[in-house]
Amino acid sequence: MKKSIKIILGFALILALLVSIFSFGASAAQALLSFDKSSYTLGQTVRMTVKYNANSPIYANEIDVVFNNSVLKVASVNGGEYTVGTSSIKIVDDDLSTATAVHTSGTYTVTFTAVGVGTSNISVSVISDGGNAGASGSVNVALSGNANLGSLKVSGGTLSPAFNPNTTNYIATVKHNVDKATLSAGVADGNSTVVGAGTFDLAIGDNVKTVTVTAANGTKKSYTVNIKRLTEEETKALEEQERANDAFLITFEGKDYHIIQDISTLTVPGGFTASTTVHRENEIGILVDAAGEYTLFYATADEDETKTPLLFYKSGENDFKLLPGVISAGNLYILEEPVVNFTVGEGYFEKSISVGSLSVSAYGFTDTRLSDFYIVYAYFGGERGFYRYDTTNSVIQRAPDFVVEVNEDEGKTERVNIFTNFSQLKTTAKIIVLLIAISILCIIALIVLFVIKITSYNKELPEEETVAFDEVTESDTAVAEEVIDLDSVTEEETEE
Repeated sequence: MKKSIKIILGFALILALLVSIFSFGASAAQALLSFDKSSYTLGQTVRMTVKYNANSPIYANEIDVVFNNSVLKVASVNGGEYTVGTSSIKIVDDDLSTATAVHTSGTYTVTFTAVGVGTSNISVSVISDGGNAGASGSVNVALSGNANLGSLKVSGGTLSPAFNPNTTNYIATVKHNVDKATLSAGVADGNSTVVGAGTFDLAIGDNVKTVTVTAANGTKKSYTVNIKRLTEEETKALEEQERANDAFLITFEGKDYHIIQDISTLTVPGGFTASTTVHRENEIGILVDAAGEYTLFYATADEDETKTPLLFYKSGENDFKLLPGVISAGNLYILEEPVVNFTVGEGYFEKSISVGSLSVSAYGFTDTRLSDFYIVYAYFGGERGFYRYDTTNSVIQRAPDFVVEVNEDEGKTERVNIFTNFSQLKTTAKIIVLLIAISILCIIALIVLFVIKITSYNKELPEEETVAFDEVTESDTAVAEEVIDLDSVTEEETEE
């Protein structure tokens, strides 16, 4: 009996121990510490992550971090409310689990700046209702061996090849009028130093300059730049070549402009639609009117610091002209010179007015109350006509009351007027006129062919038929003579 009791007690003790072991394992928590890199250099950013895991719901965590402040400096903390001490951080995260959301883990990040050379041991302890845990690690900070440049520039010139920290030899060409140049060099690592940059007088020809970078650990690296100053002849040839190669350069009245390649951000005026075309092997945006008479380009003046878009039209293969246009109520009206010779009535006088930088013909009112208004000839929506232009408010309206007398005393004036009237017709009317003209030409051609056919038929009659016809004609003539004689005899007898 006693033996049985001892056996039972032994099993109970073993069972208690197992329950204790499994209970301890079920409630165990874990803290993990990790860094974004294995080693750092002075001035770099150190990112540390603390990951806490528990096997039961957690409602609040308190994380304490201890570090070496002579090596690291706290930059930021994420994951909860925190306070920073001289060489410690306390993070409090007390809103982990709620009635609707249960959490068994938490993640916290700390960003340091490496401010000193050496090793910083870091210890982390987590106090949590999910179980306490701890972790430790270390960060090594060394002097940087980065002796690279981060940038290299020459004023008045462009490096060739393009700058690359791993390329150490360059050529920069400057024009003849550049007698001084500034060589600018920036280091890739803020703890490095650089010598050799600055402003230099330039001789014509080669001017070789060397820039040397010294890393924080003493490593050195040199970059060589040959600043080549051109002669006057070389500069002239270079400028001509640059202009020839510039696909977007246009000139007008001695000024340089550059075509705007992408016009998607610009407002398309009424009467036109946006499209694209190819100009010197480059696709550019254009404006096209419905009638297809105008194709417009946007460009900016090189001398204009504000780079205001201006409209140009193409009058030749490579001849661009500034458009005398006025935008009124969102519509673009193109001001033109009338091609018809006409006389205006009383109450008007001819005058040139300014539209942008251009001068166009207009007619002012003799009535001084209308001194800001002018009559202009304009194109819009495929039609041309006279419009009243309010120069103060930049408003254009039709002017049906403006009547002119067309001068047709010169022969060519009437012909010009005919073609001008035709050009003002709408597309449907133009088609009808052309069909009528073609019909008339066809009728004339048929008449000519008929006359030619008749003439050819007469020439092809047989000779016998011609002779017989002649004989009949002679006999008829003889009979006619006898009749005449008979008439004369009858008259004589009557007299007797």
